[in-house]
Amino acid sequence: MFPLLPPPALPPARSAIILCSITALVVQTSWPFRVHNVLLYPEQWYVWEAFSSITFTLEYGLRWCTCDDKLDFTFQPLNMVDILTFAPFYVEAL
Repeated sequence: MFPLLPPPALPPARSAIILCSITALVVQTSWPFRVHNVLLYPEQWYVWEAFSSITFTLEYGLRWCTCDDKLDFTFQPLNMVDILTFAPFYVEAL
């Protein structure tokens, strides 16, 4: 039956993490999670950001390690977008 269905665009786990990350970003900026413009529960938000950034970094690193042409892989537009998704976490950590 699988040949009748198109292959998924993204693995389900990656899609779930992306969806949760977007949801967390939206929730962090909404007023019910802020008191006097201060984010409630900042530690929990940081833990989620760290988890998703590290997961995306590991996933990108594994794809980079298994590709044939590393320079071409690095400069493909969607792979550069991937780098831009997890790089701010590390820049902020410095």
